[in-house]
Amino acid sequence: MLETSQGFAVVGECTDGEQVLQQVAKTQPDVVMLDISMPKLNGIEVVRLLKRQHPEIPVLMLTVHETEEYVYQVVRAGAENGIVELND
Repeated sequence: MLETSQGFAVVGECTDGEQVLQQVAKTQPDVVMLDISMPKLNGIEVVRLLKRQHPEIPVLMLTVHETEEYVYQVVRAGAENGIVELND
C-alpha cells in the first residue's frame, strides 16, 4: 500500500526482528513500521532496541492482537502513541 502512495518510498522489508535492526542501521529510514509477532526478536523487543540505538526514528506498530496489554507494552517500549482500528 505504501509503495503505491505518493511521498513514500519503502527502503526495506524484513522477515524477522534481527533483520529490522540491521536494515535500520543501514538505511536510516524516516519511520519504521513493525508487527508485534516476528521471529527471532518480537516487535516489542525491536522497539526497545531501536529507541536506544535510534531515538529520533518514529516507530509505528501494526498488529492484529486486540489485547490491551500488548498496546501498553508497545507504548512503554517507545513506539508512537496512538491506536487506529481497521475494519474489514
